[in-house]
Amino acid sequence: MSMVEAQPDGPNRAATGMLLVAVSARLTRLYGRVLGQLDIPLTFRQHRTLMRVHQGHRSMAALAAFGNLTLPTVSESVDALVRRGLMRRAENPDDRRSTLLELTPLGETANEAAQASLTRVADDLLADVPEDVRVLLHGALESVYASATTHFLADRSADPTPPRRRPAEGRRATTGRPHGVAPHVQPEPGRLDPEPLHSTSQPDNQGTREDDR
Repeated sequence: MSMVEAQPDGPNRAATGMLLVAVSARLTRLYGRVLGQLDIPLTFRQHRTLMRVHQGHRSMAALAAFGNLTLPTVSESVDALVRRGLMRRAENPDDRRSTLLELTPLGETANEAAQASLTRVADDLLADVPEDVRVLLHGALESVYASATTHFLADRSADPTPPRRRPAEGRRATTGRPHGVAPHVQPEPGRLDPEPLHSTSQPDNQGTREDDR
């Protein structure tokens, strides 16, 4: 069933925007389900953390800045991955007061399996899309992503204090440094950061949550 009602002159901008949000939410849940069914199951956030460390973002501050996340959120993801043997902290040869993050062999295996599975899903989703339409879609999505990033960073700059996170039931809230927000960086030209701007936070020791939206 179409998410957009038929209109005489085609869908208006508001309808397209609502469809874009719906597609983004659906893909996030789909990818979360795929990741949760792997031999080494991952949450969406855990996969992003593994992938980014693999790409060279090896400090907590770098991960937070790259994904526009708070340091406590990054710490929660990293701690969960370390406990599972997928990531480890190594001594920083340039600064012994700090540590660098690296994937373990098991973490490399998990990251490769996740990437392969998500690539197959993406290929399936685009299988019936004509090549010329796919090229136009790619350009349109790049433009939308750039606009969304601009709005996202502008909102963060206007109010740099993140909302208080509600502690999980039966678990004490953890305290971080004031505000807990790492410096924000603009995406590199031509690079798309795939972190969904609308995704909800969830404990990384639990499975991906399905919702009914």
